[in-house]
Amino acid sequence: MDDILNPIAPRNPAQHVASGNALSEDSEVSKQTHVEDAEYIPLPSRGVFYTWDPKFWNLEQLLVRQLNYSDEDILTTKSYFDNGTIYNELLKNVIVDENKFPATGLIPVDRDTMLLWLRSKAFGEIFNIELTCPKCDEHIPVSWNLSELNIPTYDETVYEELKQNGEYRIITPLKQLGVKLIVPTIGKSMETEKMLAQKKIATKDTKDFYGTGSLMMIISGIEVDGKVIRNKNEIQNYFKKINLPLSDARYIRKQAEKLSLRYETKKNVQCTNCKHIEEGVEMPIVHPNFFWADMGL
Repeated sequence: MDDILNPIAPRNPAQHVASGNALSEDSEVSKQTHVEDAEYIPLPSRGVFYTWDPKFWNLEQLLVRQLNYSDEDILTTKSYFDNGTIYNELLKNVIVDENKFPATGLIPVDRDTMLLWLRSKAFGEIFNIELTCPKCDEHIPVSWNLSELNIPTYDETVYEELKQNGEYRIITPLKQLGVKLIVPTIGKSMETEKMLAQKKIATKDTKDFYGTGSLMMIISGIEVDGKVIRNKNEIQNYFKKINLPLSDARYIRKQAEKLSLRYETKKNVQCTNCKHIEEGVEMPIVHPNFFWADMGL
């Protein structure tokens, strides 16, 4: 990628990430029907994990429209907040690309990029929250300038492998097992969380099963006897067969962190009352007030 553009304040008229290849008049993008107040938003993942549909694999941008009055119906629906689907419902409404990319197909960093753009266009580039001091309970105002956030990127070596294969291969240190890693989509994560909750109820177990469940989400395959096993149940059975060590499981998670791009928003905040310094405060992108702002009315 020749240039990384902030989706909040892009520097080129086309408002897309330059990739060295100009968009031709015959490209799919140029055939897109005009949508008022819509812009092409660059995807930090560059579509490397969207292998589930050939037309989405290595997709670098999606057309998204700004929020309008009709989206208020979504933002005021309590059940969406309660079940955690509020942003999925919102993105279903605002992704207007003619390729019909589903909101549930996004991975977290691409979703967050769209939410940042939507928020900045609707309410401006400054996002404010109040943090409660853990020492004296004072309410501390904290703010972030969305336009100053840098798009996260992959290490070039990692990106080249993902671009070619749609997954990242590692070898575990103890069992020397070949494991292929991905970043799960929002939809897959929601499905897995629901399945794990149902499993806990069905088995009447006190465990949450999230440790093994989340591990299965990031593994797309394992190499056994010259073949790649993709079925999740078969993968779990093989792990049981070889008694996969805890250290190998944690190594897999650690390597998967290379793939989970995140915006760097951490800052240190000092309490105005007791002077306590709270370190590493992150901007809560998925926050109930992210799309609510004091308009001074």
